[in-house]
Amino acid sequence: MWGMDLYLSGCYLGSGEYLILVSPAYLPAPHAEYKKRWGIETLFGALKSRGFNLEETKLQDPERISRLRALLALAFTWAFVVGQWSGDFRPA
Repeated sequence: MWGMDLYLSGCYLGSGEYLILVSPAYLPAPHAEYKKRWGIETLFGALKSRGFNLEETKLQDPERISRLRALLALAFTWAFVVGQWSGDFRPA
């Protein structure tokens, strides 16, 4: 495509959905590599638009933005762990 060699792979996810991956290099198990990345994509999505709204900050100083990102990463991790814990909680 446009002079680039690309590798395509895909799989059926169920419920009528498919996952199609495009890579510039051959990967024997591209879905395993994508799975590693998906956790990071989930974090960025949550920080940007699904609750944390990082993009709405008016901060300009790189040091303050760095601190804010660190704080939001901790808050996301805490929310994730509490969500897992509450999902495992079975009331008596």
